[in-house]
Amino acid sequence: MSEKTTFLTSVPILATGDLDQSVDFYTNKLGFTLVNRFDEAGYLIFERDGVYLHLSYFDCTPETNPYTCYIYVENIEPLYAEYQAAGVVHPNGSLETKPYSMREFGVLDHYGNCLRIGQRV
Repeated sequence: MSEKTTFLTSVPILATGDLDQSVDFYTNKLGFTLVNRFDEAGYLIFERDGVYLHLSYFDCTPETNPYTCYIYVENIEPLYAEYQAAGVVHPNGSLETKPYSMREFGVLDHYGNCLRIGQRV
């Protein structure tokens, strides 16, 4: 009898056109830690509280970048205040409760990646 596969986690891979700017933004603005940097491959790995984000060099512009990810958190209000103080909350992404039972806000990084951050309500 075969065993069933168990999914463990998922890690988004977002676009970047500048590794140095990404390191600065994700560490200094979003509070992530740079775990690994592979310059020759154009690849970065960040972590915060066990949540990982990968960034890879892609030939697109911030205006044409289609990448989005959703990050689930608990106790969203202090993070929202932290990101407001850092000036990274998207002008159209203020904290609000959505009809799909999530309290969320949005961040747009320096390269056009959209991070939607939410807490179940």
